[in-house]
Amino acid sequence: MKNKITQAKLADGIEMLNLIESNSAKGNIELIYTRRPNAYLSYAKEGEAKIGLVKDDEGNILLQIACIVHNCYINGEIRRVAYVGGIRKKKDYNGILNWKDISDFVTETKCDIFYCSFLDDNKAALNIFSKKRKFIPEISPVCQYTTYIINPDAIKKPKDRTNVMDKTNSKEINYIFRQTRESDLIAIYQFLNEEEHKYNFAPKTEDLFKQFPGLSISDCYILEDKGVILAFGALWNQKDYKQYIVTRYSGYMKFFKSFSKITEIMGYIPIPKENEILNFPTLTMFYSKDNDSDYYNLFLYEIAKEIKINYKMFIIGMSKGHPNDAIYKKVRCIKFKSNIYYANNNKDIIIDHNKPVHIECGLL
Repeated sequence: MKNKITQAKLADGIEMLNLIESNSAKGNIELIYTRRPNAYLSYAKEGEAKIGLVKDDEGNILLQIACIVHNCYINGEIRRVAYVGGIRKKKDYNGILNWKDISDFVTETKCDIFYCSFLDDNKAALNIFSKKRKFIPEISPVCQYTTYIINPDAIKKPKDRTNVMDKTNSKEINYIFRQTRESDLIAIYQFLNEEEHKYNFAPKTEDLFKQFPGLSISDCYILEDKGVILAFGALWNQKDYKQYIVTRYSGYMKFFKSFSKITEIMGYIPIPKENEILNFPTLTMFYSKDNDSDYYNLFLYEIAKEIKINYKMFIIGMSKGHPNDAIYKKVRCIKFKSNIYYANNNKDIIIDHNKPVHIECGLL
């Protein structure tokens, strides 16, 4: 069948990488989002990966699409959920896509829910995927989503941080913020299991260090009071298999890149050098007990101090309507806005849109 989609193999990884890097984001900042050294292995690190390729008669890749499966909470229950992304097309390929074949390939994962992300200004891609087709499930909006790129110096000390009260006993707490130890893991998993189910699309944590490759116990932190975890989060640096590189500046950014130190003083991130791989962690699996904003703010302030020891920036993604999204709106930072959509492959599931959404930025 012409334009038939087939399963990618390890040997396709370098050509997949070349296709990814040929699709840079244009504008005053030319940015490539890539997966060196091997795209196939990079996707495989992030979960149960099913990668589809369309090839020409000579075996050259014309189009690729990735489907990464995780166990996530939907309406408080664990479901098979897949993120569909990594869609790249060879620039000179204008062939007709076999949408039924693509749909069949994706649904072979036997997931209940599929979701995808579209940048705010990528109306063309959204129009393509939202068009009703006989063989493709209709997509519906989940939420607006903001990726915040933050200079840790921009996180200021919370007001009245020494007067945070225990919400249960109405007593002042004496919190401890620290790196985690192996002996903390049972309590950490218990804490995460208690908090994750309160959100739609939150990954079910079973093994932090398998689900988040490259993460170690020393990357994880807790805020606690008398042994009770009040907040947890981890600094996940993915640059060993997934990278962002600014390849070129033009227009007004070509002028402003000379003033990187000034942007830092103003509280923004330093302007990266051309062709430099950005080095940053994603603040991931960040939850506070019962969505408490005081605990959340305390943890954020303390971990920002840890981040700036080794990094000039960090990233976190937040859905509109998340209980703590308002905190980041007050921080001087760079923002990328996108929209999350989903397709329901299990008609017995009706998503409760009153539940907040927690989508891990590092898994997009």
